[in-house]
Amino acid sequence: MMLLLFTGCSGKEPQEALESVQTPSVEEQEGLDEVDTSVDASENAGITVEYSKKDLETTYDETTATKIVFSGEALVTGEGAETDGKNVTITKGGTYLLSGTSEDGSLSVKVTEEEDVVLILNGLDLTSRSTSAIKIYEADKVVLTLSSGTKNILRDAEIYEEEELAPSGAVYSKGDLTINGEGELLVYGNYAHGIVSKDDFKMVSGEVTVYAKEDGIKGKDLVAVKDGSLYIEAGSDGIQSSNDEDPEKGIVLLEKGSVTISSGNDGIQAETVLEIREGTYVLTTGGGSSISSASENWGNFGLSSPLEEESSDSAKGLKAGTALRILGGTFDISSSDDAVHANGNILVQNGVLSISSGDDGIHADDTVEIAGGEIYIEMSYEGIEGAKVIIGDGKIHVGAKDDGINTAGGNDSSSLNGRPGQNMFSSDGSFLSITGGEIRIQAEGDGIDVNGDAEMTGGLVFIEGPVNDGNSALDYNGSFSITGGTLLALGSSGMAMNVSETSTQGAFLLNGEEVAAGETLVIKTSSGEELLSYTTEKNSASLLFSSEELKQGETYGVYSEGKELSQVSMISLVTTIGTSGMAPGGGKNPGGGMIPGGRKVPGGRP
Repeated sequence: MMLLLFTGCSGKEPQEALESVQTPSVEEQEGLDEVDTSVDASENAGITVEYSKKDLETTYDETTATKIVFSGEALVTGEGAETDGKNVTITKGGTYLLSGTSEDGSLSVKVTEEEDVVLILNGLDLTSRSTSAIKIYEADKVVLTLSSGTKNILRDAEIYEEEELAPSGAVYSKGDLTINGEGELLVYGNYAHGIVSKDDFKMVSGEVTVYAKEDGIKGKDLVAVKDGSLYIEAGSDGIQSSNDEDPEKGIVLLEKGSVTISSGNDGIQAETVLEIREGTYVLTTGGGSSISSASENWGNFGLSSPLEEESSDSAKGLKAGTALRILGGTFDISSSDDAVHANGNILVQNGVLSISSGDDGIHADDTVEIAGGEIYIEMSYEGIEGAKVIIGDGKIHVGAKDDGINTAGGNDSSSLNGRPGQNMFSSDGSFLSITGGEIRIQAEGDGIDVNGDAEMTGGLVFIEGPVNDGNSALDYNGSFSITGGTLLALGSSGMAMNVSETSTQGAFLLNGEEVAAGETLVIKTSSGEELLSYTTEKNSASLLFSSEELKQGETYGVYSEGKELSQVSMISLVTTIGTSGMAPGGGKNPGGGMIPGGRKVPGGRP
């Protein structure tokens, strides 16, 4: 005997139902594996970042360090640095101990490209009225060490004077830049950016807060965070790596730590690869999910019209050019644009993601692969979207204004209401594979929409689809073959679809029997054994059920609140009772998978 119990929150309005997706009460199928949270993320890590001894070293010898004290007039004690009164220039590699307060001063580093410089920030409050607070013209590597127990503040000017370096951040480096230590650093990017490295930026430890007019942290070739705490408020991107000329650069690697970002555009953006292994991430982009794709205030916190922005602008939570890998961590993302986005592939191997999006929850132009973890998409336009969607394990709960899961071939080249960064898909080559896991979908459009072929060999899938007849709980243009697992799909009857006749597991579609929201559905064998008990959140008029327990030639009873709806005789392995608006053999009416004239869905997208 198999017993499935899925209890929703009955009697709610549609939006409340979407919000409730995160925490349903469930008794799971016996034998369903718990999500493995012990995966060693390093086994599948594709990025290797080396940390030198200087990157990791936080101790220093105060007796040999050159001391620089900023005040009305800067004071230098030791070798390797000189001052013009308020500004200090370091001309020799070594260790420098910085302290004091200046309301109009700056620090410059001009050493050879073979020399390293270590700057110990030991209670430094430095403001420049004409340029960057710290600017590094040349060095092999510069390390900012935050002395334990100290608070350090760096501010640049709102207007820069013309100079050869043309810096654009409160901390600006033409070479590699590392931050470590156990102290605190506050950076105010009044002119443009907060912290900028034209090569690699690494954060090993410490507590860093950045307020920036434009981007928070920029590492052109690499941004790597080993540990520590980051808090960023940025008018544009929170964290960005932008090298688009070398496929081995433009990388963001986040290994551990705590990252909180509120940004007008993307939260974390990598031109090539974004990889996250552990840590805690709280991201709010474009004003959050309440400022959705349809809002004219999208992006930049409404400070300027998005219609006037360049086409490269977007407000995604996590964004990668070629690959985005989530190997672990805890995420809370509220985005006006896609929450998790890649122009190539996305892999979710582990972690817990709580997503609220004004656009797609997870979107890849190529493949979305979910191999584990927990994903709660509380609000989205489309929940999970990609040319190929492969689900092997994990717990996935989706709330969507349109489709819960959508597969379609193509790339992400246009957007809802003209905003850059959404999909323009064709129907060629798309594919859905479900081999395991637990998937629960609340959708106002199609529950699962596959513009190509789909196969299901295992796992649990529960769908509550549309209440309108222009969509269906299950929709596919090619085939949907089921050979294992359990599928329950509820929705309207007008376009309801059964699985394909190529399926080797029993399935039946019962059309025309109405069930009200909040009622409990029960499916029993002829001997009275319960196969399923499910409490609905929406009205429905169709029921699709597939289970390894269904056998050809047997009869099964379907009940709602104890009242018999139907006795289903499995005259064939795939049986349909009642009629719908779908043509035999799968697929929607002629016209490219749409109702003639084009199907309209919530928000105005065809």
